[in-house]
Amino acid sequence: MKKDSHRLGYPNKTSYLSSGGESTSDVFEEMLGEADNNNVKIVNACIDSLSIDQKKAIYYKWLGGNKPMFYERHLDLAMDNF
Repeated sequence: MKKDSHRLGYPNKTSYLSSGGESTSDVFEEMLGEADNNNVKIVNACIDSLSIDQKKAIYYKWLGGNKPMFYERHLDLAMDNF
């Protein structure tokens, strides 16, 4: 009969996998930068699909500037369209 080699439900040994790639902080920062750029492109495409009034409301909310007419209404519609 086999004896259970687990302590508290966890095995004593585990397998180790290595990607073989670089693991410097520069590589990680570069990977995050690429992911951020991709996210910006996606958000920009979503904003471009909105009506001009909704775009103005979004731009005012996060970039400032002159408050457009019916700002709250257009912002609500823009957020619903996202």
